[in-house]
Amino acid sequence: MSKLVSKITWRARIRGLGEQLGQERPKGARGRGEEELEDSSRIE
Repeated sequence: MSKLVSKITWRARIRGLGEQLGQERPKGARGRGEEELEDSSRIE
């Protein structure tokens, strides 16, 4: 039983992480990209 439970929980964790990354990545990438552009323009 423990093996089946571990497999289910592992799949659930992978799905949860995938959903979190999918939601956070685009926002984070955009925010970081904008910050990098601002920093580079200031340095130049």
